[in-house]
Amino acid sequence: GGGQGGGGDGARRDVAVKVVRKGALDGKVGAVMWEVHVLQELGAHEHIVRVLDVVDLVDATYIVMQRVDGPCLLYHLRRQPKGYLSIEACLRYFSQLLSALRHTHSLGFAHGDVKPENVRIEGGSDSAVLVDWGYALRIGPQPQRIMQGTPAYAAPELLTGYRGDGVLDNSNSLSAAIDVWALGVSLSEMLVGEPPFKGASFEALVHAVLDLRYSLPEHVPLAQRQIIESMLQLSPTDRASVDELLAMPWVALGTHLPEEPLKGHLALVCVECSDGGAAATKRADCPLRCRTSSRFVMVLAYAVLCTAALVWHLQAGGGVDAAIGMVNHVSE
Repeated sequence: GGGQGGGGDGARRDVAVKVVRKGALDGKVGAVMWEVHVLQELGAHEHIVRVLDVVDLVDATYIVMQRVDGPCLLYHLRRQPKGYLSIEACLRYFSQLLSALRHTHSLGFAHGDVKPENVRIEGGSDSAVLVDWGYALRIGPQPQRIMQGTPAYAAPELLTGYRGDGVLDNSNSLSAAIDVWALGVSLSEMLVGEPPFKGASFEALVHAVLDLRYSLPEHVPLAQRQIIESMLQLSPTDRASVDELLAMPWVALGTHLPEEPLKGHLALVCVECSDGGAAATKRADCPLRCRTSSRFVMVLAYAVLCTAALVWHLQAGGGVDAAIGMVNHVSE
């Protein structure tokens, strides 16, 4: 249920209270308390629902959580006139969920059931919040094979109990790649209006997944197609990592980037925010901030310089051998 909570400073905030009756849910009590434990371990993150307090009484446990006022992403998606989200909205929610998953994975957990239905959209800020952490798992070796989640969004290894590429893994190791797959399915649904994999039965759905049998309509741009393809790989080790996804141009050049800068990247500042010494302080807040690999910039500059030298020398009447010598001189 929902209610009003008061802080020590007199401020009021909306909260949601989950009541767990002892003995009433039998084995489900442990699952609920595991979700609470995971959220407490994750701490505060703007795109992850927060546990504010836990009150344990004789007959029940009261879990006080952040209340997210707004629809789930699935409902929001179905209300769109075209049945799917705009590219800008997809970028916003996709980037925010990547930020939530990067934080989660860095602390050794995987959400385990990422899907639009488990994402709430805060009405005031239009911010995505990842909820329902009951399927969360620790990353690493598992005592047994894990088969769980919502079938249409679950990674191949969760559908079958073994790695989707057919490689036998006796450690039953679980990786963060299960969330990457699920977010890739969710991104496809945001862009198209429905999940990419379908089947009249569970077995048919599994076959569609293992065959990577899906298609995207023509209105989905190439950049988004490539991102989805990089996430929907059968082998967990072949899927793009969260950091790799954050570095892809569509995300890195967008206006809804996660707050943490990507290490090893060069920040480019828009002209409007470049005012001498103040540029450094404004860089983090620049709405057009860009990140690209510094190595890529150097290689590109070198290639342009060599090409210019070659063209100039040929136009000046020099021979091919002389032109090659000129390029070698530039490279030195």
